[in-house]
Amino acid sequence: MPPFPGITSATGLLTSDLKYDQMRTVFMVQGGVDAARIDRELADLAATVKGRLLEDGLPESDIELHASLDVRYVGQGYELRVPLAGLAYSDEAIATFHRLHEQEYGHAPKDPIEIVNLRVTAIGKRPKLGKPEPSSGTLAEALLGEGDGVFRVDGQLRTLPTRYLDRAMLPLGEPIAGPCVVFQRDTTVLVPPGWTAVSDPSGNLLLHRH
Repeated sequence: MPPFPGITSATGLLTSDLKYDQMRTVFMVQGGVDAARIDRELADLAATVKGRLLEDGLPESDIELHASLDVRYVGQGYELRVPLAGLAYSDEAIATFHRLHEQEYGHAPKDPIEIVNLRVTAIGKRPKLGKPEPSSGTLAEALLGEGDGVFRVDGQLRTLPTRYLDRAMLPLGEPIAGPCVVFQRDTTVLVPPGWTAVSDPSGNLLLHRH
């Protein structure tokens, strides 16, 4: 069980980097590639996606821009994504496409290529979460109380003494035998009879069946 199982997805969503993508179709065949137009289009796309991140409140220093081309051989019905070194076209993109095609499909013919789409992605870097603090306490400090719990054991329902524990105060690395219920703000963990729970240094609660 991770440190905050009830809000893991929400936490990831709120701390993920922000990202915007823009694409523009151009259709240019090798030998007739207008590098100046590609550069203008890439600059326009970059300004659009960067502007969205600035509107979201990100400082310019936390914004990364990445450009790429969708490229194929003339007559093909599918493209490969070819990254650019910056926000400008370079003939190196053609050589990169041939290499990528050979890696992906095992061959790279000498046919002319076609640039289909231009793409720019803006990534806004967000602060990352620190490592969760592991639990720290003793079993006596973690004990909140005790009651009766009903469990199915060997196919039969049995009423057994069940401890209630505070997860934040569990002793680190000490196996705790079930049945017990471990409480925390966002979730409740049930440790059935025949299982043990161990709190590890990464903040996880590891459940083991005997």
